Amino acid sequence: MATEAEQEQKVIEVLEGFEQDRNKTRDRVIESKGGKKKLTKATMELHPEKGLLAHMKEHKYPMKGSLGYKRVNAAGAIKRMVLMGLRFAYKKYIRKHRVDVNKLSPFLREIHRLCNIAILRERDEQMKEKWLIMRDTMTLLLEDHAYAFRLQDILAEADIKKLLPDDNDKYFMGQHWHSKHYNYGGKVPQDEWDKRSEVKKQENA
Repeated sequence: MATEAEQEQKVIEVLEGFEQDRNKTRDRVIESKGGKKKLTKATMELHPEKGLLAHMKEHKYPMKGSLGYKRVNAAGAIKRMVLMGLRFAYKKYIRKHRVDVNKLSPFLREIHRLCNIAILRERDEQMKEKWLIMRDTMTLLLEDHAYAFRLQDILAEADIKKLLPDDNDKYFMGQHWHSKHYNYGGKVPQDEWDKRSEVKKQENA
């Protein structure tokens, strides 16, 4: 039986493998768009209130929190491992314990409702599945009052203005590389969005 240190090393190796996969994908995308010489160059600014900002001449607003592709790749590797674990847990356990929404507390009903909105606004079927898994996982975990009460207590301290998108955020949400995959603000009527999603699904079949 593997020791704890050996198990930890195995996890690190898997994460590093996922990160290398993302690097290869990034390199292929860059090459398809003309190589690294065509990459957008940005001037970085550390703002005392807004954090790290990337100023790009072709955009009217700076990109917030631009920490570089290496950190994005590291986060992507962790997301992939977590989602693999969640997907397994969902198929084998979580979906068997889904409860009737009418039996949930108002707090959990709202979380469930918001996740359903995200599912409707996604175009990609894999992303819809991820939201579904996260919805059912969160509602199951938060049925434990010990967690739900703590989260409600913390949320009561939230500055709502900082959580909601400002003009800067909305600008980048509207860029084609974001808005072609997700129906931000539900601006495209649902029937039309469903048709676009169906066409995309057939193209990928």
